[in-house]
Amino acid sequence: VPFFHIMGNHDNDPYCADDFEAAHAYREELGPTWYSLDIGAVHYVALDNIKYINTGGMPGIVGQTNYAVEVSDRQIEWLKKDLAGVDKATPVIVWMHAPLINSRALPANTLNNFTNRDKLLACLDGYRVIVLSGHWHNNHTAAYPGNPQLTEHNVGSVCGALWHNVKGFNGDDQPFSAATDGSPAGFAVYEIEGDRISWHYRGCDVEPDVQFTAYDMNAEQY
Repeated sequence: VPFFHIMGNHDNDPYCADDFEAAHAYREELGPTWYSLDIGAVHYVALDNIKYINTGGMPGIVGQTNYAVEVSDRQIEWLKKDLAGVDKATPVIVWMHAPLINSRALPANTLNNFTNRDKLLACLDGYRVIVLSGHWHNNHTAAYPGNPQLTEHNVGSVCGALWHNVKGFNGDDQPFSAATDGSPAGFAVYEIEGDRISWHYRGCDVEPDVQFTAYDMNAEQY
């Protein structure tokens, strides 16, 4: 089965404070950090939207692992040329780590700190686009404000919100990791026939119809 990877903030070298050099090991083992391909009737674009800063990082010293959410100008110029050869009736699926739309913000401020989002949106204007992102370790789906042809699916993680050690219980009372929105640790499955795309979320080690768990935060233990 072929795998197509994209790079996230934790895939950078924490001992390096240069964005390009911090991705060296990733490129050596997994390949380019941005690229495109066609499978069937769909055009896929993989982008690296993590600009790794890592203040203080150097050989032998782990830096602050800080970063900016940004698609480099070099990627933007490449993307313009890449999409110039794609018919606007063709579905485009964009893979990138950090989301366009921030599920944690209030409705009046729905966008996160994607510093050059407008440049990316200008490239995608007029295309039928699904953005697949991660980073927040929970699930949300949203249309981009003002662009009904662009939808983002921010997908949960197979490790859940492991830093919170959030637990839920399936029918056998066996613990499983959960995301911060209550959805189980898991992954999304996309099924594509021609230009028709359907999808569902699949939790790990739970029945297929388990989509989230609700918790009583007033309880002493949950």
